[in-house]
Amino acid sequence: MPFVSKESNFKVHGFLNGGNLVNFSDLGKGENIIDKLINYPSLSTGLGIVYAHPAARFELNFVVPLTCHAGDEMRKGVQYGIGVSFL
Repeated sequence: MPFVSKESNFKVHGFLNGGNLVNFSDLGKGENIIDKLINYPSLSTGLGIVYAHPAARFELNFVVPLTCHAGDEMRKGVQYGIGVSFL
């Protein structure tokens, strides 16, 4: 980040996320689950600011959905996240 030292806990990050949820009960209905997992992912990308506190990681991101499918909830805009490591 401009005007922030390398030792700072603030960082800028970019990301591309993808994934898919598949109902395994469709296996018996002739559905090709592997095809759904590989060929129909939902994708999003974004930029954000991260604060790496010793107890948790705080993120403020601007996110843009790239692809979506029926049942997905698309939300373009600012999102936040808090992560805690249990290890």
